[in-house]
Amino acid sequence: MITTIPTIYGVKQSPFVRKVRVALIQKNLEFNLITIMPGDSRKTFRSISPFGKIPGFRHGSVKLCDSTVICNYLENLYPTPSIFPKDSVLLSKAQWFEEFADDLMAKYLTNILMYQCFLKPAFRNIPPNKEVVSETLLEKVPPLFQYLEKKFFKINF
Repeated sequence: MITTIPTIYGVKQSPFVRKVRVALIQKNLEFNLITIMPGDSRKTFRSISPFGKIPGFRHGSVKLCDSTVICNYLENLYPTPSIFPKDSVLLSKAQWFEEFADDLMAKYLTNILMYQCFLKPAFRNIPPNKEVVSETLLEKVPPLFQYLEKKFFKINF
C-alpha cells in the first residue's frame, strides 16, 4: 500500500475536482490540493495530466487524470468505506448518474455557463455571449433538470 498523501491538481470550484475530494473525504483520507488551472502548461502538471485536464492526481509514483479513473483507483486501493453500491443494479444506476453528470451536466453547466459567465470575463476580460447563455439556460439545461427530477422522485430521494 502507498503511504504518501495523495495530491490533487486542479481548482476546488471544478465539479471534477470536487468529485475526487468527496471520494477522499468519504474514505477518511488526507490529501493535498495544489491549485492549477485547466490547461496549465507546467511540466510537472503535464507529466500527470498530458492534455492539461483537471483533476490531475498523484499518489506516490502513481499519476492519474480523469475524476472517474481516480475514484475507481481510490475505491480499489481503499475498499472500505465504499463509495459505490455493492449491488450490481444500484452500481449501474450510480455509474449512469455519474456519466450523466460528467458528460451532459458538465457540458452545459461547466463548459458553457461557467466559462461564459465567470471564466471568460474574469480571465480573458471578454463579456459573456448573451445568446449562448440564453440558449443554454432556456433550451439546453431545463430538460436535464426535468430528467433528474423525474428520476429522483421515482426512486424516492
